[in-house]
Amino acid sequence: MTTQPLGGNANSRKGRNQEQHGAERGGSPKKPKELPAVQKQDYFDKDGKIQAALLDTSAEAMAKSLKDSSHTQLRRFYGDVQKIRRTLDLQNSGSRWITDDRSPPPTDFLMLKAKAVYANGRKLIPDELLQFFINHTGSVKNLKQFDAFCRHFQSVVAFHKYYGKD
Repeated sequence: MTTQPLGGNANSRKGRNQEQHGAERGGSPKKPKELPAVQKQDYFDKDGKIQAALLDTSAEAMAKSLKDSSHTQLRRFYGDVQKIRRTLDLQNSGSRWITDDRSPPPTDFLMLKAKAVYANGRKLIPDELLQFFINHTGSVKNLKQFDAFCRHFQSVVAFHKYYGKD
């Protein structure tokens, strides 16, 4: 009786290796995935007030586009946003980000994009929600914009509770 190495025999490993490296051997190369481009968001009107549509029609439209998404997944991201907001509140204006538009947003905020990419890759959230986080993490540059984003996201979550599946 002969024993086979773990993972199958040498020929089956060789076949898998050829599939993985087919492009190097004349096979068709796999196109690498690319994230969607950032679509910059405008949070304020010409008078410096938050755009009413962000809290109403835009939020409702976003919630409708997410109607088949789990409310639990949306709430998980909303919880992360609220945690960031509480942290900034505790700093009580001690952060440079509050007064300096050139300072980058907190890393926890930027992590929302990575978390959304991961959740989308696992098919836990739809492409629309991934695009939402890509757009907003790429657009928010100061505390005033972050506050507007928080209010917009709160509106999306509220509308989703009405339109969503659970």
